Amino acid sequence: EDCMKHFASQALSRTSPKILHILSDIDYTVFSGMGTGAKKFPGGPIPGAMQLFKKLVGATELDGSHVTFVSARPGSLKAWTQGQLRDRLQIREACVLTGAAEDFAPWFSDKTRAVTNIRNRKVDNFIRFQGVFPEYQFVWFGDSGEGDIDFAMEINRDLPGGLLTSMIHDVLDPNTGAPKTDPDTRRKLFNGGIFVFDTYVGAAVHCFQKGLLDAAAVASVISDAKRGL
Repeated sequence: EDCMKHFASQALSRTSPKILHILSDIDYTVFSGMGTGAKKFPGGPIPGAMQLFKKLVGATELDGSHVTFVSARPGSLKAWTQGQLRDRLQIREACVLTGAAEDFAPWFSDKTRAVTNIRNRKVDNFIRFQGVFPEYQFVWFGDSGEGDIDFAMEINRDLPGGLLTSMIHDVLDPNTGAPKTDPDTRRKLFNGGIFVFDTYVGAAVHCFQKGLLDAAAVASVISDAKRGL
């Protein structure tokens, strides 16, 4: 606790602007693999995601100083996940805040409870992480499959200003193949500071509108997304 107070006091004494840091889920957010929902893209990196991340933090290569992954994947998969992020997404020394296997225990008997467990774990991980890095200004990327919207809503409610903006990649309904989030729900979420997008081109445009990217950066994300399709 004393360490946390020291970190917070040091952050308050900073005269430079806060550092933009990306928080991101993995599955169906930046990587099409494990997760719920019908697949929108082939297995592998989701087109445009990493280019958008690079442009947001002003880096040509990404590492743990730029992005932290807040995942439902259990700790037993942490080393494998870091290897996947390195080999498939070219993120060196990725920082991964993991979930736990017991969070998934009620999945088949009570899926709502399991998703709540996943969300709560992510919230707890974020609160601890924020306490260590109070100099960061966070941007959240998640998906509409497993509690990431509720994560953003809870942080916005309990820690106002904790997230500069929240962006949610919409998964497809496994039964219909249509986007999971309907237009009315998207509007309500947007009014609460949560933007739901279908592709990372849309996410880049949202970042431009928020003043986080310039037009050249958006064009770069568009080109990268096209190459990935």
